[in-house]
Amino acid sequence: MHFGHIEPCLRPCHLPVKLEHKTYWAIKILNFDQTLVGRKRLLKLNELEEMRLQAFENAHKGLRGPFKVKSVSHHRVVEVMTPDGERVLKVNGQRLKPCYSVDLPKERMGLVLTDL
Repeated sequence: MHFGHIEPCLRPCHLPVKLEHKTYWAIKILNFDQTLVGRKRLLKLNELEEMRLQAFENAHKGLRGPFKVKSVSHHRVVEVMTPDGERVLKVNGQRLKPCYSVDLPKERMGLVLTDL
């Protein structure tokens, strides 16, 4: 027993197939070949990485050489200055490599341990 008005669907069943076919050709026309797109994307990523590395090297060319530590702040921010005292730079403390000069005094301490 059915209540209300029921209308049979008279549309053809191949409509979704036509949409899929149109979508396929749109993708084909726009050249969305997955392997080709993947290669192009990797190439662009490699080019961007190379440009980033070159920019990083160019930005830090003037930071070669020995520096003296002026002060250490919060979050490992270190102020360093050139040996002649011309420039004072703030740098990330994690990027610094400690290099001890030869003229530092070497102190040795001996500790004798005994069993009780």
